[in-house]
Amino acid sequence: MFSNNLTSFLRDISKISNSVILRTPETYGKSETNDVHFKFDVVKAGCESDDFGETQIGLFDLSGFLNVLNLFGDNADERDVELANNCINISNEDSKAVYIMTEPQLLAPFDVDPNQIEKVDEKPTVAEFIMTASDIKKLRAGATAFKELDCIEFKAEDNVEISLSSSGKFAKSSNSYTIKKPCEPSKNFDIIVALETFMKLPLHDYTIYVKYNEARNDYRILLKSITVSGFKMQISVKVA
Repeated sequence: MFSNNLTSFLRDISKISNSVILRTPETYGKSETNDVHFKFDVVKAGCESDDFGETQIGLFDLSGFLNVLNLFGDNADERDVELANNCINISNEDSKAVYIMTEPQLLAPFDVDPNQIEKVDEKPTVAEFIMTASDIKKLRAGATAFKELDCIEFKAEDNVEISLSSSGKFAKSSNSYTIKKPCEPSKNFDIIVALETFMKLPLHDYTIYVKYNEARNDYRILLKSITVSGFKMQISVKVA
C-alpha cells in the first residue's frame, strides 16, 4: 500500500490540492481556488497493492503525510502500511508511526461531483492536440525569463498556438513565447489560463481537448494524461 509510483504521483497532486480524500477505484477533488478539478484511478496511478477497498482516506495535509512515509525510506517495499481505526499505521524493523486520517466530511470543500469531469468531456471538442511535459517545462522557463507575463494563451486559427502572454491592457505589446501545435480546430478561439493555474499541472504528456458549451458561450480545457492512465483534469479559462 502506497507504492513508489502512487506516492510519486501524489506529490504532483499535492501541488494542485494539499487536501484530498483518497478513494478506490477513483479519487476526485479540486484545488482550493476551484480552478482545477481532477480525477484519477488509484490503482492505475500506483499498482494493485494500492487498493484501499471501502476505506476513504482523508488527508488534510497530503504533503505532510508523504513526508511521514519518507521517514521510513523512499522504497515502499521496506515499510508496512496498514489501515485500522481511522489511522494509517506505518512501520519497519525499527520504527513505527501512526497517522490519523481526517474525517471525509471535514474535507467537503475539496470534494467534487465525481461526474463533473465526465460532464465536461461530453461537451463538443473544438480542438484536440498534444502538450508534452517538455512543452510545460519550456513555458515555465519562459515565465521565469519574462516576469511580466501572467497567463498562458491558447489561440486557434489554422492550428493552435500556446503562448506566454499578459492579461493586462498592454498585452499586445508585451514580450511573448509561443509553441505551435498541429491541429485542425473546428472553431477559432482565443482563451487564457492564469499562470498560477498552469504552474499546478503535473509534468506529464497530455492530450488536450478544448471544449465548448454553445448554450453558455463557455470554454473549458480538459487534459487527459498520457503519462498516467486514468488521470484527467479540467481547468478554468477566460476569453482573451
